[in-house]
Amino acid sequence: MNVVFDLDGTLVDSGAQVLETTRALVAEATGRRPSLAEVAHREAGTFEATFANHGLSGEHLIPRWGELALRHACRAFRGIPSLLVALRAAGHRLHVWTARDAVSAAWLLERAGISHHFEGRVVAWSPRHPKPDARGLATLVSDAPPAEVVVIGDGWTDLQGARAYGAAHIAALWSPHADEPRLRREGATTAARTPREVRAHVRSR
Repeated sequence: MNVVFDLDGTLVDSGAQVLETTRALVAEATGRRPSLAEVAHREAGTFEATFANHGLSGEHLIPRWGELALRHACRAFRGIPSLLVALRAAGHRLHVWTARDAVSAAWLLERAGISHHFEGRVVAWSPRHPKPDARGLATLVSDAPPAEVVVIGDGWTDLQGARAYGAAHIAALWSPHADEPRLRREGATTAARTPREVRAHVRSR
């Protein structure tokens, strides 16, 4: 089975740092430093839509956001390292599918101490196929049959991408920033409130 993890809010507890980084980018681009409450209110689920809510656009913004994000290291959620060990021991292939840029994604996985579980199989933001475009997911899993792919993430983009590919989806609800109501509206039927619960869901596939 190809087990595909989202990064922010699923593998690492980075919700507060994501907001801080977005605030820093907006301040740099506009000269106005918004409050964290405003940044949270304008959060739209994708970088492109979030930046548009601040009146910003351009392909340079996500790489620049990634540069600013290097100021903030984050920890893996409790239970994630042991989950990754168990999944690999069971023979599953582990991947990361993230909306952030490749540089900060690799740095964050390394700082969280979990990069070695993924053996370099990471697909980050691309201007051609940004998440939730299922073509990014297809690249990640080398066009594996949908029945052999499960996506685990805390955001609606994870669910949309999995559905477009035809893959299963597990809603990761252990992050305090997980938008459970939006995930339910998008049709999420399988959810895990702790990383440990993921193991049972994957075994049942």
